[in-house]
Amino acid sequence: PAMSTESPTGISLNKSGCYCLGEDSNNSMENLFIGMDDLLLQSDTDEQLVLCLALQQTCKLSQIEFAFPNDDRCPDTVKLFVNKLNMGFSDCEDFPATHTIQLEPNGQTVFPLSATKFSRVDTLTIFVQDNHGADVSALSRVLLTGTNMDGINVSNIKKC
Repeated sequence: PAMSTESPTGISLNKSGCYCLGEDSNNSMENLFIGMDDLLLQSDTDEQLVLCLALQQTCKLSQIEFAFPNDDRCPDTVKLFVNKLNMGFSDCEDFPATHTIQLEPNGQTVFPLSATKFSRVDTLTIFVQDNHGADVSALSRVLLTGTNMDGINVSNIKKC
């Protein structure tokens, strides 16, 4: 099946601007957007993955949701980077993350995101740094929840 360019939350992805580094060719990034948790994005030779999601429009992200196997392939440390283009593995290790999440098998899957840090997102880079002991890491879903910012007249926003 082809990768859908619209997430169930209404945030559309720019498919041509999305990429994944370190993916297994038989378990690629496209599997994340099909909506079947038995289809996986899996790393190839070690536990690390770099997933870049390019959004169709600038968005204010409010939360991110992951689905993953409840075993040692579950990512442990996941770092999020906002609007950092063309990031590779060394960039993800060297630059400070916008937000860091710890995942646990059978643990929390939905994570709120800071309104100030995720207020104008064009690209979101997701770095799976490590996992819970397996040779490879795996994810079955990444869902972004938020609001498209295009068309919002900032002058109409009232301060509290």
